Amino acid sequence: MSDDLTVIEAEQALPVLYQLAHSDIRWAKERSSLAVYWMLALQAGILALHLSLPLTVVLIVSPTLFVGIHLIDLHQFARTCRDVTVKIAARMRGVADVLPDRSADKDHVTYLLLHLGAVGVGAAVAIVAALTR
Repeated sequence: MSDDLTVIEAEQALPVLYQLAHSDIRWAKERSSLAVYWMLALQAGILALHLSLPLTVVLIVSPTLFVGIHLIDLHQFARTCRDVTVKIAARMRGVADVLPDRSADKDHVTYLLLHLGAVGVGAAVAIVAALTR
């Protein structure tokens, strides 16, 4: 027995590989949404503690920066998976024809900017609220 795949076996594996790569993209998008939700909850919780102003600012800014880096990392992971998905789809008969056109925002940068904006606005609101109490 040879360890090499035949052409037929490789063609049969392509749909499974495509589904796995697409699943990774969905996972990254779900993780980024969860990161935003939990970061906003953390910011609100820190604000509700009524700590001293410097401590409140540090406790809001530090995790916000960490989550921002995490969101960018998830975006890069999803982008890599998307590139793999496109390459797999190009080798499958008829699949490339039914894929949606992604030319407007090919790498979903808008999605990333919306998430980063939500976290940033949450941090700004929390800091302003801490300054005004």
